[in-house]
Amino acid sequence: MLRYGVEPRLEFAPIERRAMELASPRLHRPGDPSPARSPVLALAARELAALAASGDPAPLSREHVRDALWNAAASDPAPLAYLISGPPARVAEALSPVISARSFAGHLGAGVVERDGTAWLVLLASPRRAPLRPFPRAVAVGDTAVLEGELVTGLAEPRLFVTAPDGTVLERSVSGERRFRAALHFDKRGRWLVEVVGRGLNGPEVLALLAVGAGEESPAAATGPPAGPDPADPAAAEARVLEAINATRGRYGLPPLEASPALQAVARAHSAEMLRQGLLAHILPGSGTIGERLRRAHIPFRKVMENLAKGQTALAAHEATEESPAHRDNLLTTGPTRVGVGIARAMLPGGGPVVYLTEVFVEPPHGTAASPTPPEWRARRAEDR
Repeated sequence: MLRYGVEPRLEFAPIERRAMELASPRLHRPGDPSPARSPVLALAARELAALAASGDPAPLSREHVRDALWNAAASDPAPLAYLISGPPARVAEALSPVISARSFAGHLGAGVVERDGTAWLVLLASPRRAPLRPFPRAVAVGDTAVLEGELVTGLAEPRLFVTAPDGTVLERSVSGERRFRAALHFDKRGRWLVEVVGRGLNGPEVLALLAVGAGEESPAAATGPPAGPDPADPAAAEARVLEAINATRGRYGLPPLEASPALQAVARAHSAEMLRQGLLAHILPGSGTIGERLRRAHIPFRKVMENLAKGQTALAAHEATEESPAHRDNLLTTGPTRVGVGIARAMLPGGGPVVYLTEVFVEPPHGTAASPTPPEWRARRAEDR
């Protein structure tokens, strides 16, 4: 039975070994150990390479990457993903130049599929900042399993969020600081999502995301139809995200959120700055927290929550936030009444689109005496895959 936190024995193909050898210096951050080879990431990469070789038009879509990771029992929430195809003798060398100089990873895995003289090579690279003890990918309905792990240096305050099969979100009790432990009870049949969040210098970060099948061997979900390209007008793309937010809230009996031009301006500015710095984070150099950004914009608030994501389209980025239990918890919170959605778009060095998305949810002050509540843990982070 597959378990998270366990690296199986795996024989790497020569092209896979060569690709990881060449990619490692590009993903190495000064002062850190060289990236380790991860068999579970390699297994996921092979699944994605097979999709590409079969002619799938979007083998590195968020849905495909997510399911490939969970099929391999990989808890990495948002690894970098690269795809190259070409002659087998040269495909590994073609991979390194498309890796951004600002990228880094602690673990990487390459997968290759060869057909009719062409090789499809996929590389997955992850920082893996919360190594886990062995944890089951499938359980019986009614089972309780204990999740244990350790945050790497620089991270603290672990928290655990769980999305049940019916889409509701609960925060589970966690003991420990850097080393954490939590008992999880799976009392409903279906797919459970388990997410570990920790706090770092740039604010809260999603550190691990596990799919667990209760009464089911495979927790991977069926991939729905693609969302399609964004509208050319950024405001129209943002409106699609707002529509998706309110549709999800409506399914759970919550009132729609009111679009706020002032919050939208704050969200757009943060997305633009994340794009400029190439960093998905709540706290960017010179930016401050979301609460500080709202105060600079003279926007009063009682509570504020912030979701961040990155994807090929604005809607794809938002879908990543809905899948993340911590982000979904923000989305389904009852207090906020106003929202600002802002995006920033560009093309990656490899030629694909990238969209940075910021969603700001605000509960206005109740009367004039209320003072803003610091955001603290109400800010979350997500990364599309």
